[in-house]
Amino acid sequence: MEKNEVWENIKKYAKVFFQGVGLFFAYVFHYIAVFAKFVYKHLKKLFKKLYRIIRRHIRRVKKHMKAMSYDLIDRKDQRIDTIFKGLENMERMIDAIRTAPRPAFHSDYFLTDEELSKLLKVSRRTLQEYRTLGVIPYYLVQGKALYKESDIQKVLDDAYKRCREEQRWV
Repeated sequence: MEKNEVWENIKKYAKVFFQGVGLFFAYVFHYIAVFAKFVYKHLKKLFKKLYRIIRRHIRRVKKHMKAMSYDLIDRKDQRIDTIFKGLENMERMIDAIRTAPRPAFHSDYFLTDEELSKLLKVSRRTLQEYRTLGVIPYYLVQGKALYKESDIQKVLDDAYKRCREEQRWV
């Protein structure tokens, strides 16, 4: 049945039924019928809207499914190269962490000749000159020179402060 037919049937039966019952009940039934018509109209709109939304999403999913590649991944694939390069970088970073100096005594770091020369960007021979001249403090353990990181930092800070003080009078 169409909604107009339903509405007409409700009106017809309402007139017949409520002729003897009274005008009050006729109005009540009339407003119930109007409310039912209102609800029907809005529910129909809502279901149409939901249907359009679902249909649109289904189309999008189908479109993405068509765009997806179902090729097998082989060694020549660029994505595999990217993954392996990332793994190699991670391996290098782990090695760097593993070989980094660790606090040995009372949370002090000790650097070797090679590590300090790389850090200060000077040659190992220059570090030997600094040791001979007494510029930097060091520890000699079985012929191997070790430098306490905090002592080196203090020497650098003092040299920086002296330089700043000399610049004031220039």
